[in-house]
Amino acid sequence: MSESEDNSRSVQRLLDNSLEAFLLAIELYNRPTAKYRVDEKLFEFHGVSLSDRVPHHLLMLSMSADPIDIDTIRLKYSPDVAEKFLFNEAKIRQQEAENENGRYSILLRTEVAIVKDRSRADFTVSIDPESDKPATIISEFKDPKNTHPFTVSSIVEQINRRLKRAGIVLEAGGVAKNFTKNDWALFMKFYDFKQDDQYGYAHRLGNKSSSIQYTYSQKTIDFIFDLIRQDPKNVIYILKNKQKKKNET
Repeated sequence: MSESEDNSRSVQRLLDNSLEAFLLAIELYNRPTAKYRVDEKLFEFHGVSLSDRVPHHLLMLSMSADPIDIDTIRLKYSPDVAEKFLFNEAKIRQQEAENENGRYSILLRTEVAIVKDRSRADFTVSIDPESDKPATIISEFKDPKNTHPFTVSSIVEQINRRLKRAGIVLEAGGVAKNFTKNDWALFMKFYDFKQDDQYGYAHRLGNKSSSIQYTYSQKTIDFIFDLIRQDPKNVIYILKNKQKKKNET
């Protein structure tokens, strides 16, 4: 046997032994009864990829995701290592409080939406609490185009149409009149529909308040119509007086 072949076999034997030792180290690290374990960096030499020779699940280190308190760190690691960990932790917390720029952490938000078309779903769940995949609806998305479809012009039109259909004549100062945008402004100023989600919806087109546009729900129309229906002759007069008193207070 040549010296070259002998050296090659020796190298292979040492690599095989190293692989066995590496796997033994992982086995010892993952052993639940081991009380003292220190994290070490693991390197691969000689162009040997362990993942090509060993299944991935055998190369995984079993680690706890639970937070570790100061006493646990001091018990688990040597004094020098423990002090280094605690110093770095304090430094990171200080920089997080000062910068708040997401250097060490980011906010991740995952939203799950329920769809009617099963083919569009990534997975299926059941609302049944006894299901193996129970789900609870925390908030239900509602399209404002369906819940708040009315502009001021369409509200005025809808109210006049309903008044005519019901045979109700709106009056102001004893004179018959149609419901106008000025009347809408009176109702809006007194009841402030924009501040109640069940009446008004804000469409934010930018950061400026001037770029916010509002649309309104059917409930807004029903509310105004019901007030007019109760006293069509005096409702405008009464509302103006109430608003005047409100302004004086």
